[in-house]
Amino acid sequence: MAFTELDLDSLKRIERVISVPWGLEKAGKTSYALSHPAPIYYLDFDLGTEGVKGVREALEAGRQIYHATYKPKDPESAEEAEATLTQARADFQEACVSCPVGGTIVVDTSSQLWELIQAVKLDGPRHRVFKNEIMRAVGENREPKWLSVDEAPVPPLDYRGSNRIMHWFHAQALSTPGVNFCFVQSAKEVWAENKPTGNFKAHGWNNTPYAVQMILYLYKDASIPGAPVFYGRIDECKQDPGLVGLPLQSVNFELVSGLLFGAK
Repeated sequence: MAFTELDLDSLKRIERVISVPWGLEKAGKTSYALSHPAPIYYLDFDLGTEGVKGVREALEAGRQIYHATYKPKDPESAEEAEATLTQARADFQEACVSCPVGGTIVVDTSSQLWELIQAVKLDGPRHRVFKNEIMRAVGENREPKWLSVDEAPVPPLDYRGSNRIMHWFHAQALSTPGVNFCFVQSAKEVWAENKPTGNFKAHGWNNTPYAVQMILYLYKDASIPGAPVFYGRIDECKQDPGLVGLPLQSVNFELVSGLLFGAK
């Protein structure tokens, strides 16, 4: 029999937070992510941990953090991008297996993970066409048809493949009970009529709202020199739509978990 009966006790046993904080630089996204319970498995697609206040604060608070970083040495290399993505998928799966119930897996940022996936599934085929033509031209002692990657024809773009890979990351999260997940996203300016509008939106996979419990917009008020105040706003909440639009201050895991499941 494939069915099991759901009850309130079973729902309480799988309480965990799956959220997406997004915002401009230095808005407190990493600090929020690393306020989650340890151990924390931290997949770092950003510029590393050097000088990041949230990392120092988490370590000073005694949180155990396992860190892995992903940056192709040559951003123009399709092969390096593919190898980096393969390693990231293997590490994410290992984290899902290794992280105990109550621990946390952080992807910082999932915007850069999405760009890496697109580089492999969309840009990679063009690079391969260009590289193969160069090799043929050298072997045949002739000039290549195209002198740059941008001139090479674009094979059918694998948008479905890109979506399938990003869906895989979120499906792994949803099928790992008891573990918290935080998919950090950067901000992207909205353009209209070929002009920047000054407005921003979360930069990443369009299906993210369907795969997480809450999306948080984080920002800071730096009007007082040396004493910034950090704020947040709930943009999406699958768990409780009544929370959408709620303003927050000093956003951390304890606050968000309390909103979703009640104070412990």
